[in-house]
Amino acid sequence: MSALARLLTQKGCRVQGSDQKESALILELRKEGISVQTHHCKENLFSADIVGFSTDIGVDHVERKEAISLGLPTFHRSDLLDQCM
Repeated sequence: MSALARLLTQKGCRVQGSDQKESALILELRKEGISVQTHHCKENLFSADIVGFSTDIGVDHVERKEAISLGLPTFHRSDLLDQCM
């Protein structure tokens, strides 16, 4: 997801994300201007227009459920990548 976040940022998109814990990669993304939260909660979607998710994120995931309930378009990362190409 980090490579996709970087690609979308380079294309001028505002990108934000979340992960379970802090890491060196998250610190790098933040330095590049990408907002990354280190917790999963529905409030992370406060300004989202679309939501991308990896295979590990099931339909019962709190953020994905919130995206669906808000009527936000949700895309698997491979579909987002395909749209970028």
